[in-house]
Amino acid sequence: MIEKYEKIIGEDELYGLVKIAEKLKDFSILHVNSTRAGGGVAEILNRMVPLMRDLGLNVDWKVIRGDNEFFRVTKSFHNSLQNGYGELPPNAFETYEKWQEINASEIPLDYDIIMIHDPQPLGLIKFRKKGKWIFRCHIDISNSYAPV
Repeated sequence: MIEKYEKIIGEDELYGLVKIAEKLKDFSILHVNSTRAGGGVAEILNRMVPLMRDLGLNVDWKVIRGDNEFFRVTKSFHNSLQNGYGELPPNAFETYEKWQEINASEIPLDYDIIMIHDPQPLGLIKFRKKGKWIFRCHIDISNSYAPV
């Protein structure tokens, strides 16, 4: 599948990807986000994870769980991180922490590299077991509300 991209990116770029992948082949890699479909991150991961596997990488993708209140809280966090002020629901941080603990008990966090996509699963870092953690924020947080 990855060879199809040679027409778009060129032989040198494809070769570069293969060489980088060779350096990562012995690592276990996990992507974590909050939705399987219906958002930009899910669209990226739906395409990126199979490409990474095609390059021979040991890659998994897990989606966190949450109830309506959790997603209402994380939506308020999202807005607060982008607009510089916060209108948070009551007990926002408690709700967020509760679901981080639940998800940490259900998602294996013993990978060599864990990529956390956006703030919803970011609290999982408290449950780090090993490895390198990378936070990939897909929103503009240059004017964020400090408490969040």
